[in-house]
Amino acid sequence: MGALWGLQHRVEDKNNGNLDRRMVGRFRRFLNDCELKEIYLHGRRYTWSNERETPTLVRLDRVFVTVAWEELHCSCSLRCLATVVADHCPVLFDCTTLSAGWKRFQFERFWLRLDGFDEVVQSAWDVVHGDTDPFRRLTAKLKLTACRLMSWSDKKVGCIKLQLMIAREVVLRLDIAMESRLLTPDERRLRAHLKQAYLGLASLERTMARQRAKIAWLREGHANTAFFHQHAAYRRQKNVIHSLRADNAVVSDHAAMAEATFAHFEGLLGTSVARAHSLDLDLTSPSSRWHSQRRRADFMAAFDKLYTMCGHGFQGLNQALLVLLPKRPDAMALGDYRPISLIHIFAKLVAKNFGY
Repeated sequence: MGALWGLQHRVEDKNNGNLDRRMVGRFRRFLNDCELKEIYLHGRRYTWSNERETPTLVRLDRVFVTVAWEELHCSCSLRCLATVVADHCPVLFDCTTLSAGWKRFQFERFWLRLDGFDEVVQSAWDVVHGDTDPFRRLTAKLKLTACRLMSWSDKKVGCIKLQLMIAREVVLRLDIAMESRLLTPDERRLRAHLKQAYLGLASLERTMARQRAKIAWLREGHANTAFFHQHAAYRRQKNVIHSLRADNAVVSDHAAMAEATFAHFEGLLGTSVARAHSLDLDLTSPSSRWHSQRRRADFMAAFDKLYTMCGHGFQGLNQALLVLLPKRPDAMALGDYRPISLIHIFAKLVAKNFGY
């Protein structure tokens, strides 16, 4: 890990075109030769000013780390403080481990290839619910299915990293024992089984890392697991929001930021504006194409109730996870973020059905 001052390796590191591009190229080659990665700077684009009426702003203060160091401290962050006694912004390099929030359900694509997946989903869906309301019944079944899948995954897959470490340790001990004596038949079978299981677990870990890295442009087999882990760690560093400016006040508490975000975007999305066109919801019925492909009675009952314009109990299905994506590198105010929502699966089906 190292901190460097006075050099730039991007054109965006300065607010004017007066840049030594030859030195920029040399600095880039130096970083590539040393295999260094820059820690993302939150909330600011520049760290130095010449304090003039038309100031020159430059990014001079930065932190670079090696890949091995970043794997050990994947939750580190870099922030700027106020320039009160100098023309440089003091940078705060925080390596505190982020507190783990509540475990949110995340569907893993490799579940579809494991034995027992269909049985778990079917058993959870067949549980009888006494509620006669289609919306509440569908919400309860989806929540129960998610809980059953998470429990099944913990038992079926478990902690991949821990299993890989145990397999490596046992195989190492058997390799050492093989140098001084002959292995028993049971030990040979165990060694062969662990080596075969290790290959499968390593492939599974790579698949999970690729899904979390969200890289769609790279073909299968063109990168290893470490690449996906590094990309996911960089996305995590860049997307973490440490503080927000709302109503001329800066909030840093997670609950306060969530409340300020909800209030801000609720005011924007709830504003009624006169429009020249409107949406005609006079539909005949849910499309026959959807009927032929989806024979789920619970989903169809919810569709039928929605078609009658009855929204009682719909709040359980009308939910979304809101994520703020920065529109600029120095995002600080709520207006500097773009809200992206992960809507409920039923809302997606309704939108698709309206599109037919």
